[in-house]
Amino acid sequence: MTVADQKFDHRLLRDHAFGIVTPASIVELPPGITVNPLVPRDLAASAHLMPGLIDLRTLPQDQADALLDSLHLAHVSGTQPSVQMLLATNTDIDSIAAHWNARQLVSPQSGAKSWFRLHDSRVLHQVLRILAPNQRAALFGPVQAMTYWVSSMWMRADASGQTAELSSGQMLPAARQWDWDRIGHIGVINRALQGSGVAAKDLHRQGTAVEQLIARARLLHGLNDKGDLVEFATRGLTAGPTFDMHPQVAAAIRLDGKDDDSALADRLALIDAEVWRELRRGALATQAFD
Repeated sequence: MTVADQKFDHRLLRDHAFGIVTPASIVELPPGITVNPLVPRDLAASAHLMPGLIDLRTLPQDQADALLDSLHLAHVSGTQPSVQMLLATNTDIDSIAAHWNARQLVSPQSGAKSWFRLHDSRVLHQVLRILAPNQRAALFGPVQAMTYWVSSMWMRADASGQTAELSSGQMLPAARQWDWDRIGHIGVINRALQGSGVAAKDLHRQGTAVEQLIARARLLHGLNDKGDLVEFATRGLTAGPTFDMHPQVAAAIRLDGKDDDSALADRLALIDAEVWRELRRGALATQAFD
């Protein structure tokens, strides 16, 4: 994974064959651009939630110029672009649509199919960190590289030279063997990263740190509620990974069987601000010697 140059690349569209757009962003596209729905057959009832595919190679020049201008304007203004994911590939649109639709539908448990939100670049970014090389290659299939927008930057990922010998409509191989416990916490990871204001260049490293904090919260404190895990991980990123060892913090986390259904965020918010300042100073001092 490499972070793209922050200077806007005016070859962005020319170097890619397809763009993937979220349902919410379709209305932000320049007029006239055709969007092909990416809807697995089993998810037809949820078509309104599914992403769309743009064939960049067939865009008339005026539409291509308008789309590039809109991406450049978003880059300059620091806002989210209308197209947040681009695919470099030599294959045709039907093959790409079949490939992507197959990868949107996974079976982490026997007999149960789930929607895999790969069009969300925040999800994709963390999935790529988690996958083993052969799983990553299967995910890419006929796609040589993906360029995607996350945390105000364009990033580029490739299949690391792996070749996936898969038919276009085949589901991800051995999906039940994937670490779905880790993948299932990607929402928690991204919420903690966003809440901590982590920079794009640190998303990979800090994503791993959040996973370690989640494991700590579950193993040491028995926390399983997603909101509590987000709060614990966010505090850990800003106040240090062992912030929970402070007596006042430990007491707030620990319920000791009391009939208290308050959220962890509410309990930690009652701790004096000076405690958090002390913990943050300690975390910064530790980072300075890393």
